[in-house]
Amino acid sequence: MLIWSRLGRRQKSAMASAIGREQEQSVRRVNAIRFAGASGLLGLYGVLDLLLHQAEWGAGGVQIVAGYWLIAGALFLGGRRLGGRGSVLGVAIALVDVPFIFVLLYSTMGTGSAAGTAGFAVGVFALFIILSAITLQRPLVVACAVVGSALEIVLQVTAGVTVGAMVATVLLLSLVAATCAYLMGRFRFLIETTARDQLRLDRMGRYFSPAVAELLSQAREQQALGESRELTVLFSDIRGFTTLAESMPSEAVVRLLNDYLTCMVDVIFAAGGTLDKFMGDGIMAYFGAPIEQPDHADRAMWCALHMQEALHRFNLAREEAGVPALKIGVGLHSGRVIVGDIGSPRRREYTAIGDVVNVASRLEALTKQLASPILVSETTKARIRGPVNFVQAPEVPIRGRSGPLTVFVPAFDPAAGELAGIWLRDHASILALAQAADSTAVGETIQSVRADDSNPWLAKKQVAASR
Repeated sequence: MLIWSRLGRRQKSAMASAIGREQEQSVRRVNAIRFAGASGLLGLYGVLDLLLHQAEWGAGGVQIVAGYWLIAGALFLGGRRLGGRGSVLGVAIALVDVPFIFVLLYSTMGTGSAAGTAGFAVGVFALFIILSAITLQRPLVVACAVVGSALEIVLQVTAGVTVGAMVATVLLLSLVAATCAYLMGRFRFLIETTARDQLRLDRMGRYFSPAVAELLSQAREQQALGESRELTVLFSDIRGFTTLAESMPSEAVVRLLNDYLTCMVDVIFAAGGTLDKFMGDGIMAYFGAPIEQPDHADRAMWCALHMQEALHRFNLAREEAGVPALKIGVGLHSGRVIVGDIGSPRRREYTAIGDVVNVASRLEALTKQLASPILVSETTKARIRGPVNFVQAPEVPIRGRSGPLTVFVPAFDPAAGELAGIWLRDHASILALAQAADSTAVGETIQSVRADDSNPWLAKKQVAASR
């Protein structure tokens, strides 16, 4: 419980930090608005009082505005220098702006209608209460409402306004403050909700392609309580990795795994697969869940072939560095499994369970025994419509099953099936497809194969993709 309470505190702290940064930026904006307004007001007073000699703009107003302009400039510069501590300057709205308006209007009450000046002040004080709401600081909104109400009463008493009008004014300013406080609460709630949604989307992005993660994030009603689903499971593993790792420094092992797994995950996501888990150097993924994919077998087959292509490119860089190449085995099996959130109340994972998962894992283990990089079950072979030929491998017993399982070795052949759907996508677009929310926006290619090519996925030609 202590660990989870710490995680909860960290999430709340992250949200509080995000709101704090927004408050700091808001105060800097208010400081800029104040300085711009004070500059404009000073210019207006200078023209109307000093140049045009308008009586209602006199009574020492220029000196008051000039003093306010200096304070506004100091606050503007101070906010930039204080950086993260600049949010404390938000209090200047209640302690500087509102009193300035009071002093300015009070000094001019004798030159015109006192009651009109007091009525005009109500709107100005309400404006400053709204302005204080920009800072997302509720205490500041309350302070502006209290100071503004008190100074407005002074103006109204000076103007001889009735007690009823004073009460109505206080109620009006209180209502403005309450509305602003409510809106700030809603804004904070939206920030926290957005932060939680983004955190959930980021976590989902570890397991699903970006496009699938986005779809799941929008399907809020989906609780993933568990369902039976027809899909294809893929297992892969690096051959002889344990022996290789024993001869390498630990830092090099981690770096190698991270680089290798990055290549493989890009391929899985490009095929629309779901990354279930890493098992050291092993990978479990599946196709057809959580989003239904009628072509899940073709996607898994495409993925397995392109994983070999990605490994070939990965090994080219290793050979240039003078280190041995890696080899992987991939097993594919299709069937009905149970998918859903499985685990304890403290930790759950969206995963697949069932005999299909076990068989796919056994097939991956058989790739070393049968000296084949990819093995496909008869069930998966029957569902593949793409350009792949299959050669039946010797029947071998599989642990956990009463009889031997018929398995096949796949080989890409453009004339063996349909060049459509996932088979129109080229390896060069894998990274873009893995990152794009809309894969239809990415250019697609198909590949040609030479019979004598040791790696048929290296010979390519661009063709127009059919829609």
